[in-house]
Amino acid sequence: MKEKGNISGIQYFLLGLLIFLMLGMDMFIMGLDQWLWGDLFNIDDFFVSPWYVLVVHWSIVTLLWAVGAMMFLLWFRKRKLIGPVISLCWSSKVIPLLIVAFISSFLFAVLEFWINGESIPQIYREYENFKLEHGFMGIWVALVQNIYYIVEAVLVVLLVALMQRAGEVWFKNPSLPYGGIGLMLTWGLGHLTHGLQSGLYITAFSLVFGWLFVKAGKQWWPSFLFIWLVFVL
Repeated sequence: MKEKGNISGIQYFLLGLLIFLMLGMDMFIMGLDQWLWGDLFNIDDFFVSPWYVLVVHWSIVTLLWAVGAMMFLLWFRKRKLIGPVISLCWSSKVIPLLIVAFISSFLFAVLEFWINGESIPQIYREYENFKLEHGFMGIWVALVQNIYYIVEAVLVVLLVALMQRAGEVWFKNPSLPYGGIGLMLTWGLGHLTHGLQSGLYITAFSLVFGWLFVKAGKQWWPSFLFIWLVFVL
């Protein structure tokens, strides 16, 4: 069924899949890395590649992601369809949702620590590893990686928002977390190769995020904060 702007449920779903394919661009760029750097690029242990290989890789991916996300948002703004997909407004009502997002992401960080036994916050742990591996240049590697996380979080929120809207158009029940289910079946499935525990973790994470997105009234800022903090805590 189509709605204003001639956008149907399947079109929202396909746009969500396009966002998912954009997230997979990281693996495609690794092929470019191999061509650019040859033996300097360590595909089996990416993080021990030379610092400039990591910086160039994340810079290319981040730029392509940012351009793609901007094109999506401009396209939806032009067609006046942003409102049904996600709310970009800011008001004092968002503040309690930001607190909920922070607490939820912290609890997931604790759960991940319990599963993997790695110290938190991740942002500091990764910085220390980069400094140990790359010396002074480790700070630049960490900076570029965290910009990468910010843009990745933007895309994940867009993926959930589009899948949520597709489900709403199809099933007419806006209270169900279609976005979280869509995230689990796309981006989430890509993480199942890391083992059963990681698979269960990403499944729980996807469903909780989908639920929070609905309960937050599709608000951009708490949704973005939750995803970004999950990446760095």
